[in-house]
Amino acid sequence: MDRLLEVKQAEVTIDFELRTKCRTRINMKNLMHTMPVAFKVQSTSPKMFSVRPPNGCIPPLGDFSLEVVLVPQDELPESFPCTRENFFIKSAMAPGGFATERIPAEWFSVRKKHVFLDAKLRVVFSGAFLLRHLVARGEIENVRFVIQRKSHPNKPDDQTGRTALHIAAMSGNVEMVELLLDAGAIVDVISKTGQTPLLEAVYMGHLDIVLSLLERGASPEARNSIGWTSIHLAALRNYVDIVRLLIERGALLEAPDREGRTALHSAVTAGHFDCVKVLLEAGADPDLRSVDGRTALYRAAAKGDSRLVELLLEWGAHKNVKAVDGKSPYDIAAEKGHAAVLSALRRGNGLMTAARRGNLEMVRRHLGRGAEVSDGDQYGWTALHCAAFNGHGEVVDELLAYGADVDCRDVEGHTPLHCAVEAGNKEVVQLLIGRGADVEAKSVRGTTPLNIAVLMKNAALLRFLLNSANGAFIQIVGASDGCTVPVEANSPRLIRWERQGRRNSLVCV
Repeated sequence: MDRLLEVKQAEVTIDFELRTKCRTRINMKNLMHTMPVAFKVQSTSPKMFSVRPPNGCIPPLGDFSLEVVLVPQDELPESFPCTRENFFIKSAMAPGGFATERIPAEWFSVRKKHVFLDAKLRVVFSGAFLLRHLVARGEIENVRFVIQRKSHPNKPDDQTGRTALHIAAMSGNVEMVELLLDAGAIVDVISKTGQTPLLEAVYMGHLDIVLSLLERGASPEARNSIGWTSIHLAALRNYVDIVRLLIERGALLEAPDREGRTALHSAVTAGHFDCVKVLLEAGADPDLRSVDGRTALYRAAAKGDSRLVELLLEWGAHKNVKAVDGKSPYDIAAEKGHAAVLSALRRGNGLMTAARRGNLEMVRRHLGRGAEVSDGDQYGWTALHCAAFNGHGEVVDELLAYGADVDCRDVEGHTPLHCAVEAGNKEVVQLLIGRGADVEAKSVRGTTPLNIAVLMKNAALLRFLLNSANGAFIQIVGASDGCTVPVEANSPRLIRWERQGRRNSLVCV
């Protein structure tokens, strides 16, 4: 026989907490059928641990449980989770009928021949506190070790409310996150500030962890204490790839925080152009107002960010929406002296910007959202003027289909045809005339599209316009005598504008 007692565990596992008495138990069984067995427990660090009781007597085949107490520690152990500390459990047969709990020390004297060393138990520290600490240090094998010893992954830190999964999500260790989730970590557990592990991962910019958490069921709509969702944080931090991923996974673009601010508001406030563009492309409404009535355009104007102002206008932001303070984006830009923003706001609306750039899809988007096709800028130019001048025939056709006036005029009386002729855009000129544009329309100064073609010395356009004039008289603008010249319809001759002496004239060649 090599032992008298069966010790039920192979190690002494203690859930460690700083400045706290930490307790565990050692369970034993007397293997003798007829004899009581005395035991004695010794520690390699008696100042660190106490045992209650340190010795005793167990009846035949009886069970016994003793308590091990770790005195409060102000610092982490020198080594953990495995330590250099051990407990030794010795046993000896007690005389028949012996039942006292106080065991004479000489029973376990080294001189005794029948003293057994029943167990040598190493001390192992585990628990949620050490689990969080090991996760923060990235010690994945030790994390696996303490999890196997039933360290609870969902027990939070008393001060922050963060669990081990929060810490792993912040650290960027995907393997650690997966290990904790497999161990039963709650994917949407909330800290004291309302942060979920997903929110923590988004804030830190860990795309792979964001993906992992989403695939394990994390909600992109979980909110922190100020009402921010994951997409708010990603937009605020300019994590474009995370914004795209969240959108793909169904994140609500226009979820408001407690102040009514959306992710678009956050991105604009932070000045993140690329993020703003991604949100707009995904369908974010540029005209949504926060509690204070401010739109994304108002915020961009207040910041003096003309590039963002132009982008928002291009995507249909309305520049006349006023905040609770009664100010429009133009008002706040003027108040702060943002000249570039004022210039961008004066240039027109998003429909005009899209028309100017020839972005047919965007033009259709604006028209579909109810943009007024006849709205103009400070100079009276409409979207049709912009498209005609820049040679965007498809956009011209779309605007006319939506009811744009083919002969609408700017403050100088110029029509889209004037603009197309000046820019030399023959296809657009043909399109406008085919839709009924007035070839003889005069500006405030009396200039016609024909006059402009002559001044631009564009023979091809002039020929086309002459063939469309049907025998009209052309006013020679700028001639000293203001004379007129008859033009024959379908004339094969070209017309050249020349200065002869002190007079201007049209000369047939």
